[in-house]
Amino acid sequence: MKTRLIPWLRTEKNCIWLASVAVSKSARQINDWMLRRKNRRTRQLDGSLTGKAGNKVQAIAIRAMYEWMDRIPPGDSIVFRCESADPERQFKVWKRWILRHNWDLQPDIDEELKSFFFYKPRGIE
Repeated sequence: MKTRLIPWLRTEKNCIWLASVAVSKSARQINDWMLRRKNRRTRQLDGSLTGKAGNKVQAIAIRAMYEWMDRIPPGDSIVFRCESADPERQFKVWKRWILRHNWDLQPDIDEELKSFFFYKPRGIE
């Protein structure tokens, strides 16, 4: 399993970061998927949703998101997008998981785009 955080949209002062989570038996397959190589390993990972990891994946992703929230500058945000083989099902699972287990940060949930936005507020000066 690998998690990554990349700058997605930049403005003058802020940035929206795109968070990704990939699960596979092979590190090469995950690396090919993250670099968007055009090969069989990438297509297989794009087409798969289910795995043997279960809820462990969501827990690791939420922990990684908390670490990223500490590292990004105030005013930036992190977005989780559901882009698996079955985005409806993935969105439903992630929404239930995030609303039950995420007590500190309340996300802005976009049902149409199947995305979760976590905003790090600026400190009051």
